Amino acid sequence: VIAPGRPLTGPLALPGAPEPRPMQSTIQDLRGALDWALAENGRPGSPYYRRIDPATVAAAGHSCGAMQAILLADDRRIRTLIVHNSGIVPILPDNPPLVMHSERLRGVRQPTLIILGGEGDVIWKYGLQTFDQLDRAPVMLASRDTGHGGMFGQPHGGEVAALAVKWLDWRLRGDKSASTPFAGPGCGLCRDPAWTVRKKGMP
Repeated sequence: VIAPGRPLTGPLALPGAPEPRPMQSTIQDLRGALDWALAENGRPGSPYYRRIDPATVAAAGHSCGAMQAILLADDRRIRTLIVHNSGIVPILPDNPPLVMHSERLRGVRQPTLIILGGEGDVIWKYGLQTFDQLDRAPVMLASRDTGHGGMFGQPHGGEVAALAVKWLDWRLRGDKSASTPFAGPGCGLCRDPAWTVRKKGMP
């Protein structure tokens, strides 16, 4: 797992770290990290030499980080995409490089999971619009009334983190047992009244 930037809060933050500001990392940081990891995979002497499968790479993020993941999805090395509490937002005035529009979705061709926090999620309507506009990839939208922060404040990221792991096991490792929350008309999330589910191009 590679996350761009550096810790600005919590035990790993350096003394005197500046106050966190939105989007101090860029899409170029993400693409550069992927370039580096795959180069290290092929470099004899690297601790990652032949330990990374270049056919099993995902892009994922939360909120603004998920917008970056959407932008990275035009990279053919990305095999699946997870969007937490995010979507195509018309404009972020304090972040011109991250201005989003529907054309950004044309690069999304891989299986995509969108997880939203219900109508109390500030990104709710944009997440729904993103699902509606995705037409080149299998996509599942799952929403639960948790708000924009989802369940990430819970131990180990809560249920949404566990779902993300299952999605990756299914989509990247081919683990069919991990598909049970998502696949088929009787999928686990489809039967759970706490979740609202929509699917397109999905089994």
